[in-house]
Amino acid sequence: MSVKYRLILAVALVFACVAPVAAQGTGAKSKFKHDGKFQATYDRAQDRTVVAFQPYIVTYNFHDTRESVAITAGFIHPGQALTSRPQFIEFGVLSQSRGGWEFEQEKDRELSLVIDGETVNLGPMKLITARRFTLGALYYREDLGFTMPYEGFARVASAKKVSVKVGRTELKLKNEHLEAMRDLISRAGTN
Repeated sequence: MSVKYRLILAVALVFACVAPVAAQGTGAKSKFKHDGKFQATYDRAQDRTVVAFQPYIVTYNFHDTRESVAITAGFIHPGQALTSRPQFIEFGVLSQSRGGWEFEQEKDRELSLVIDGETVNLGPMKLITARRFTLGALYYREDLGFTMPYEGFARVASAKKVSVKVGRTELKLKNEHLEAMRDLISRAGTN
């Protein structure tokens, strides 16, 4: 996958996570147990659809719930209707904290997964956005993306136990997070 396409996919995924729902229609094939919110956004100008689940919080600070780390994932397909399974799924980690930049250096963005006890080192995540903002206090928001082959993401989604480690940050995914990933995989299939 070209660097240009990966960047477009990553930016589209981040945009899809904060943009209002513009199109619905890529539905799940079965019921999954999670509280994640999905959306399918059709871009008429580029004739493509982004299907993603909105940021799904994995951890947060009980004293300041604005401090959190969330995951997201999605894919792009041409047109409004999915006609073939996507080759890649974009996986994202979104961090918001008051403690400063956590993923500023590439070494701080090294992604590894522990999938049912097996560690898989995937390399650095791409820093999509990094910004500071004030909501009564100064916050640091960092959005990271990593493009996975469909089969790799499906393996993660079908696991019983998954931990995501990005630099020093470790996220132990709960079943509800894995269910959201399974839901996304079901939406990536064709009828």
